[in-house]
Amino acid sequence: LWATTAGFRAQLGPTLFFNPLHLATARFNPLAEIGTGDRAVSDVQKLVGILAEPGGGNGQKDFWENQASELLSALILHTLYCEAPENKTLIGVKRLSADLDATAKAMSVTLHCLDNKGNAITDPYIADVANAYLSAHERGRKSVQMTVRSFLSWIAGTEIENALSVSDFRLSDLMCARAPISLYVQIAPSDLKSLQPLVRLFFHLAASAFTTHLETDSDGRPKENALLLALDEFPLLGKVSFFEDVVRLSAGYGIKCLFVAQSLNDIARIYGPLNGFLDNTHIYVAF
Repeated sequence: LWATTAGFRAQLGPTLFFNPLHLATARFNPLAEIGTGDRAVSDVQKLVGILAEPGGGNGQKDFWENQASELLSALILHTLYCEAPENKTLIGVKRLSADLDATAKAMSVTLHCLDNKGNAITDPYIADVANAYLSAHERGRKSVQMTVRSFLSWIAGTEIENALSVSDFRLSDLMCARAPISLYVQIAPSDLKSLQPLVRLFFHLAASAFTTHLETDSDGRPKENALLLALDEFPLLGKVSFFEDVVRLSAGYGIKCLFVAQSLNDIARIYGPLNGFLDNTHIYVAF
């Protein structure tokens, strides 16, 4: 699709190509989309929820997955507070996870922010999670370590590290930039399984960027352009709750959707027989 249509789309505005296994890809750092202040913890926990269930799952995690999710959330926040700008990435998070005992000790004593009196303090959420981890039995810590690393295991290879190293665009640019931007997320079906955590994370963050406010993005920039979300073979991504939500809310947020699937059974298999796609789709095309 990029090869056949990007030339025409470039006459209307910038075109971007995102394929994290291609060195010519536009780069995207998911952590750059995390909000600040009171939003940060919630944004990070939602992000980790995607990494912990790359296929969508049923929302039920076991004890070690819950503990690992908490620790990874705190680790990401610690990274955003303390690391150099070039290391505030999932790559930087993975490096810190290589020695979680040492990292957790640093997390528990680092002065991350200021309290309401202007005194430097350790972020209370980070301190609580780090201390809980450090107080656990060694066998328990080992299980948490293995689970955290499993959440990040897909971050491997020169191409992935390049793709996640910095952001060449913000997701809200797709609606808030002055000229319409065309973004092609083009990943081979054979690579979708290994990249499922990143692709689902990408669309989760897009949901937040597009639907936080009706007329602006989270930074107050007005929405200059409507958005067409066109997704071919979207059931291959597993369950992405944003897709169901967006068909219900799309009109109010300036979004139109074009979903393509091989059959209705594919949709029902992932989202259940009582999903929101059929009820909220205005036009069906079958062939």
